[in-house]
Amino acid sequence: MFEIVTVPSFLVSELPNGDLTDIDFYFDPDIYLVPDATDPDIPKHLAYTVGKRVVAPRLLAEPTPYYFDTETLLVIPYLDTLSGITNASFDESVSILTGFLDQDYDFSTFDHSITNIRAYRDAIQTITAPAIRHFTIEIPAGNAINARQLSNPIRGINWVEGQSQNPTRYIPKTTITASGDVQTEHLRSDRLGVQAIYQLGSQYRNRLESHGYTTREDISESDPEDILRVPGVGGYNAAAFISGARAIQDDTLYRFDTVPFTDSKKVFIDIETDGLQPEVIWQIGIYNASTDQYASLIQTDPERKSDIITAFGDWLINTNADVLLAWNGNNFDFPHLESFITKYGTDDHLSAWNSIKKADMKTDVVQKCGAVPSRTWTLSAIAAHVGFNWSNGELTGADAAERYTEWMHGGAEPDWDAWQEYCRDDVMAMHHIYNRLKTAEKIIDRDQIDTQHAQTGTNSVVEFSSTADTKTTGQNLTLDEFAATTPAEGTTPNNQEETQ
Repeated sequence: MFEIVTVPSFLVSELPNGDLTDIDFYFDPDIYLVPDATDPDIPKHLAYTVGKRVVAPRLLAEPTPYYFDTETLLVIPYLDTLSGITNASFDESVSILTGFLDQDYDFSTFDHSITNIRAYRDAIQTITAPAIRHFTIEIPAGNAINARQLSNPIRGINWVEGQSQNPTRYIPKTTITASGDVQTEHLRSDRLGVQAIYQLGSQYRNRLESHGYTTREDISESDPEDILRVPGVGGYNAAAFISGARAIQDDTLYRFDTVPFTDSKKVFIDIETDGLQPEVIWQIGIYNASTDQYASLIQTDPERKSDIITAFGDWLINTNADVLLAWNGNNFDFPHLESFITKYGTDDHLSAWNSIKKADMKTDVVQKCGAVPSRTWTLSAIAAHVGFNWSNGELTGADAAERYTEWMHGGAEPDWDAWQEYCRDDVMAMHHIYNRLKTAEKIIDRDQIDTQHAQTGTNSVVEFSSTADTKTTGQNLTLDEFAATTPAEGTTPNNQEETQ
């Protein structure tokens, strides 16, 4: 396994050394990539600051290998240097990083064309290695091209620019796992230093710095009573800031408030669609935490959009769940499900939907009472930091939408089993995070800060011991079996972790 972090040259120049070392603290990669550097002082400065190897393809004159324990990174900077790899042989797997493979995408035919692919393919065919993976600095990290000429896709590894309204840059870490999977995590360039703490933006940073809190260590070791003297910092912020700083420093999930819905019959759900403004909901994953049972509803025929909604609506009518939880559900899963139920379901389906409580797992649970070691609020990043093991870490929701859209327009049929497993992983990851949060150590008690401060003007810190996490795997059921096993009102859940 090896990890590579990509940082553009202008960020290396702009960021203070403390922020560069914070990137290294968070990612701790094996090597850095500065894809656009043409000034040798830029990679030298980064290497000196973080104490790691740095590769700058534009400064290389010939193909250059970088060796790791079980992997070789082979950098081919320019097209005219391809001849330098002819008949090369490697004992270990090789990841080839190029500076000249790019893509053109025809949205009318969903077809890709790849620049320089023929010359690259011809050169690659002369290489001997147990496995070969392909990367290019011409494509943002997390994106990939399925090249017919190659056995593995060409993956992007470059940094990511925000939208026009969002000037934030995203610094990616690309991981090649021991099994050969490729995983990507992004770090926002404005989530460094004290601003790595959730909800601590530039205004709070300036206020905290004026009161002597200039580092995360200052905040993590602060007394709540003292930090409450900073203008605008109330009980929630004091608890969230101190816990957040500790979570990042310790790489540990903490909590500072009561976890909601512990006494409720919880069902975790996730939907897969054909895009952000969907015409089709083609998969719904449903996990009943009370019975440890999982059901997958999947619609493989895009012309029969109502079937999956009818099945989900029938389940809603018969379930006695108290609350549905979905990651980013308030912004995606819930509004789209409601829209599709309104359009394709019955009045009874809509009534059942309106009657059940819905909560966003991200905003209503984790952000409300938890301090996470991840600096992004993606489900995959947080789950990885709290020990969830993915069946296939390479798949993404964007990939799911693209594959189904291609299928809708006459393309290759998706691997339904793989996408069912992907959706199942998302649902089970939410449950895993919920369990970890429920048993996480509480180093700051928000309620006690608020109460003590209101009564006496003082605050106290309450410490608890964390308990072991129980990860359930979920028994796979058909929809009918799932509905039939929903516990009757008043019965005791058979999954012990759900009881208090």
